[in-house]
Amino acid sequence: MASTSHYVHHVPSPELQNRLIAEVRRVLRPDELFAGTDSTETTARWVLHEGDVYVPVDPTALAPRLSDAGFVDIVFEEHGDRFRFLARCP
Repeated sequence: MASTSHYVHHVPSPELQNRLIAEVRRVLRPDELFAGTDSTETTARWVLHEGDVYVPVDPTALAPRLSDAGFVDIVFEEHGDRFRFLARCP
């Protein structure tokens, strides 16, 4: 089984994003995966999200945030202005 997350940037603060990541970690069983995708911060995305919740996720900080929540075997890939991750629950 795996849990997926798309667009963590809609969670209204980095602290709440971390709580979301920690909650996913809490409910996954050992060896289950957490996979997700998101996009990097761009001017176009700010315009797209005008009047919306938009708290960009720093892709360089995501792996440490996943690790801090207790995930292991973290894989992170950037593709242009988008990124994806995969992390395993120990």
